[in-house]
Amino acid sequence: MNQIFQDRREAGRQLALKLPLSEAEKDSTLFLALPRGGVPIAFEISRETGLPFDVLIVSKIGHPLHPEYGIGAVTEGGFHWIDPRAIGLADIPAEELHSLIEQEKKEVARRIQEYRPHRALPDFRDKNIILVDDGIATGVTARVAAQYVRSQGAKSVKLAVPVCAAETARKLQGDLDEVICFHQSENFSAVSLFFHDFRQLGDQEVLDLLCNSRRDEGTLLRHATAHAVPLRETRDLRPLIEKIAGSRIVMLGEASHGTQEFYEWRRLISQELIAEHGFHFIAVEGDWPACAHVHRFIRGETREKSAREALQNFRRWPTWMWANTEMIAAAEWLREHNAGREGTPVGFHGLDVYSLFESIDEVLRQLREIDPAMARRARLRYECFEPFRRDEKAYAKSLVHFPEGCERQVLESLQELLATRLEGLRADRLLDLQQNARIVKNAEDYYRTMIHGDEDSWNVRDRHMMETLDQLLKHYGPGSKAIVWAHNTHIGDHRATEMQQQGLVNIGGLAREKWGEDQVSLVGFSTYEGEVIASPAWDGPVEITPVPPGRPLSYEEIFQDVSRRIAAPDFFLWLKEEPLRKVFRQTRGHRAIGVVYNPAYERHGNYVPSALSDRYDALLFFSKTRALTPLRQEFSRSEIPETWPRGT
Repeated sequence: MNQIFQDRREAGRQLALKLPLSEAEKDSTLFLALPRGGVPIAFEISRETGLPFDVLIVSKIGHPLHPEYGIGAVTEGGFHWIDPRAIGLADIPAEELHSLIEQEKKEVARRIQEYRPHRALPDFRDKNIILVDDGIATGVTARVAAQYVRSQGAKSVKLAVPVCAAETARKLQGDLDEVICFHQSENFSAVSLFFHDFRQLGDQEVLDLLCNSRRDEGTLLRHATAHAVPLRETRDLRPLIEKIAGSRIVMLGEASHGTQEFYEWRRLISQELIAEHGFHFIAVEGDWPACAHVHRFIRGETREKSAREALQNFRRWPTWMWANTEMIAAAEWLREHNAGREGTPVGFHGLDVYSLFESIDEVLRQLREIDPAMARRARLRYECFEPFRRDEKAYAKSLVHFPEGCERQVLESLQELLATRLEGLRADRLLDLQQNARIVKNAEDYYRTMIHGDEDSWNVRDRHMMETLDQLLKHYGPGSKAIVWAHNTHIGDHRATEMQQQGLVNIGGLAREKWGEDQVSLVGFSTYEGEVIASPAWDGPVEITPVPPGRPLSYEEIFQDVSRRIAAPDFFLWLKEEPLRKVFRQTRGHRAIGVVYNPAYERHGNYVPSALSDRYDALLFFSKTRALTPLRQEFSRSEIPETWPRGT
């Protein structure tokens, strides 16, 4: 037998298309799912129709010798029915039958407490009730449910199922006003044969669907569908650009570090902001020394003849984050833009804190050229790190036994650099020198907090990003405007996620607090499925990894439905105006893929509970995405992994 449905959720979507609901009927219609299998079906029908659903607890009474064969059923209120035509009924002693009934009554009571602990069933009087299940074989549970609902004053009672035995459907006509069955079979043997995935549902899955129904899904879908702006070509970005261009800081996120569309559309937005609205620099979630090579390349201040050559300076794992083909396009455009304009050229800078030893090298190299005496003092201080042979992990581990580490030395070097007036040094060279010294100090602090298992290591990193952004804005002068590229977990306001409860902050939330929400635009990115460049383990090989469909009840699943409804795979939403601001404040899972990624963990991780309209000003969604193309494979083994969440 050919399987018709992938799973119950798909069956529910297809069944919804067959429901003959007039506008006049909708106000009086209520869907009642028969748990557990009927709940995913009813959930999808509710989403498609915008009508509410609830559960009616029914428990099948199985034959003692063949439990899968139903001889009757029990429903709420102690209502039960035994099929007088059931095979083998006469062989069951009355006492045993009574025991079976009482056993199922207890199961019904348990499920009521599980699914509706503080809520009674809605009033059925004068309602059009549509019972929903994942299929009917003998029809015992459907018959009992129909009898109970009718006894409570329902105006009409119908049954909607994706599959059914044709003979059973005919027999149920006397108990129901209508049987709506997507696929009837004359040679019916089992409901499960019509599904590719027919695994048994647990109580928690039922609860999750119930908690996320209550019209919220329908409301989100309706408003998102009405306000989604399709993205088919660059000019479709104009409405978004107009809304964010007035901000001093625009932060552009990503749901992964290895998705082509995120990098491509982030580049296109940035080009518009720079060319048409005068933004002064891009600051990225990357190492300052490596980004400095790109900065000099786009300004024509380097010997490197191509963007590819400049990007080869990203040697720290994972190099693909910035050494990729999309970055070639970005660097070449920035160089061409700078070559054709007067005034201060656009810059490109790194925000991250990881480059401990590379930044030490830069401080010493530059000081040798401009102040040899200070260079000698700095070298003596930085010799504290020499026993660890440029291995951050070795230094971090040493702090367990020697907690003083190099904390005093790196602070002294930074303080001297900040206090000394270096005559004749260009402002950009002074910024580079001081920033590298600042990185050495903050990187030492980062590894110090990380080795003690302190979550504050995340905060050290993001506060460093924030400090760097502040220094860059001061360097470029009053009225300067910045673009930030970083993962959603860094740019999406931490106060709208579980991060706040964990005591974590990020650059997006900190920037809003410092400069005000009207001066900071946060733009998130998302995808439903596709492929991504990632690694199965820290420092592991680069792999093209499949990204499975968005998790049930996640924002990604909702956006995929929006995509289908507007017939556009990609779109953006402006979340700061009503009604989207209000309806997207509810907390749902929002995809977050790090450089370390295993799709097998999708059901348990890779999603950040988010109040989306508080987390972002806008969100770009891409239905199916491609993997980023790295410039090379890499196997660097020098860095300690970030821990929240898995390398972002």
